Amino acid sequence: MLRGGRYDTLVGGYGRTARAIGLAVDIEQIAAAQRAADVAPPAPPAALIVAPRERRGDATRLAAALRGAGLRAAVDLGARKTDEQIALYARGAGFTVAVALAPAPDVGEGGASAHVVGDGGAPLAPDLVTRAIALDPNAAAALAAELVHRRI
Repeated sequence: MLRGGRYDTLVGGYGRTARAIGLAVDIEQIAAAQRAADVAPPAPPAALIVAPRERRGDATRLAAALRGAGLRAAVDLGARKTDEQIALYARGAGFTVAVALAPAPDVGEGGASAHVVGDGGAPLAPDLVTRAIALDPNAAAALAAELVHRRI
């Protein structure tokens, strides 16, 4: 899996002799060893956006903004009501974090109300969520950076 050694003559092939050492990591061998030991590869962060029917458009825009920022994201179209139901579904579907948008009446003047499912139901900054829904790339990047550290 790991190889290394002296490469003095290799550097000399480019016109100047020099002492050199090198190291190589064989990623394919590591993957093969993980498969042989039945170790699953780490799941890349992925967000499930959950919203009541009247907020599905916002959820779709938020998911698009997060994808634009490099985070895998999808909108839940199911009828799950409780955070426990959402968490159970999200974990089973391979999501690492779930964000629940509040119903439209809870959207305050400061922005869209949303919280992370699990993780103590931690609220997300309303202005950041609102700007991400409006497809502000800086807000989406900041929100994505925050979500990769959260877990269901």
